[in-house]
Amino acid sequence: MTNPETKQKENKIIPVKCVFGQRSRVLKNLQNPDKMGEMKLPMIAINRTGITRNPERLNNLHNEVKYQETSSRRNYNLYTPVPIDINYDVTVLSKNPQDIDKIMSNFL
Repeated sequence: MTNPETKQKENKIIPVKCVFGQRSRVLKNLQNPDKMGEMKLPMIAINRTGITRNPERLNNLHNEVKYQETSSRRNYNLYTPVPIDINYDVTVLSKNPQDIDKIMSNFL
């Protein structure tokens, strides 16, 4: 008789394919009989929905002028980067709800 507390859970690594595209396109590809071998569940579909410049996170606007070496020579490596926000829609596709929960727990 084995004690259930001494049994170790077996961790199984399942590769999850990540594709870029709209959810509708991915679902249509899954239904297409010609592409049956290309896409297997579970998978994650990522679709970029927007990209915007965020001026609220911009600081040190004239950093290259403040720290210039001489009046005629500026260090252009000190230019302030432009902060941007990139928005994505992420869709998790699976046959079993348990697989979706496991994938979501990795993100959270």
